[in-house]
Amino acid sequence: MKNITCFLVCLGLYSQCLSQITLSRLDFPKPTSVSTLPDSIAFTAVNGFNNNASAMNGPNQNWYETQLQGSASWSKFVPMSATPLVFQLVFLSCDFAKPLLGGQALGNGTLTDAYEYYNYSNNNDRLEVKGFGGNLLIPGQTIAIPVPAVYSSPDVLYRFPLMYDNKDSSVSGFDVSVPLGGLGNIQIKRSQQRVNHVDAWGELSIPTGTFEVLRIKSEIQRTDSLITTFGALPFNSNPIEIRWLGQEKKIPVLEMIGLNSGSGPSWNQMNYWGWNPLSYSGTSIPDLNIFPNPSNGLFELKFEEVVNGPLEIRILDLSGKQAAHFRFQVNGILSELLPLNHLQAGTYVLKLNYDGKELNKKIQIQ
Repeated sequence: MKNITCFLVCLGLYSQCLSQITLSRLDFPKPTSVSTLPDSIAFTAVNGFNNNASAMNGPNQNWYETQLQGSASWSKFVPMSATPLVFQLVFLSCDFAKPLLGGQALGNGTLTDAYEYYNYSNNNDRLEVKGFGGNLLIPGQTIAIPVPAVYSSPDVLYRFPLMYDNKDSSVSGFDVSVPLGGLGNIQIKRSQQRVNHVDAWGELSIPTGTFEVLRIKSEIQRTDSLITTFGALPFNSNPIEIRWLGQEKKIPVLEMIGLNSGSGPSWNQMNYWGWNPLSYSGTSIPDLNIFPNPSNGLFELKFEEVVNGPLEIRILDLSGKQAAHFRFQVNGILSELLPLNHLQAGTYVLKLNYDGKELNKKIQIQ
């Protein structure tokens, strides 16, 4: 009897370990003008890129993408007040925005300095893209024109709670008119349907850690049209997006972005999660001064709060890996020269710990 009970307990614990996670609105960003969410780190893969992860779906998967190597960029979440005024007025009711990295295509034009605008529904059951705004440069023109594109109905990214095998779809689109001076107006239209399927769960390993995740696959049928007095010129595309989402990560742990074609998906971008410094500060902290910053690797640190006891300083890179470690026994005010000139140029986080407290500051080595 004892053996059977032990077996059932172990089986229960094993099943619990293998169970899928559930994601809610709280696992995604929502900065406000009062309470902002610091930037997250996203690595864009430049080496080790392959299709292995995209082919594995279903329950209890194990994805190994530790071979990826990437260059870091900031994945920013900003309140509405941080976006251009011309777009604030249009997207007034939205919860937050995210700058779009790089040049984005719109029809056969290029969109720069662009923001995508996000909104949570009143009952927090979905996260929507309400539209985007940016400066549009149309081929043959020399001046980019601010274009706010508001979807007639939202593009639904996620419906909460997110659980394995959830399926949903949304239809969205916009219709904007862009003045071209003496050439008249040009009309830009988009119509699209997004189909989402949470098609897998399991464990994902990437260079910055191992995480329990849900995987959501989004297939989009999109038509962008440029309409002039000479007629309509449609541009059809079929984007595909696969995202592995973890609890409290705010951004995807891993995402693959590409286009569907007759021969299957063609992937053009893979991003993975880096260390998310939630308590990070890029501004000065009272009593903690580091100068010069940036520097060539020699930093003078002065911590003007009186400390009686041990004080620890760790230097972390953007993936969260420790690059340097210092310990001091302090009786009074700490003033030290930190020799970091052996580290590669880049951005790091200095974490100062004393008496159970922690202060973080961003430093730059040139």
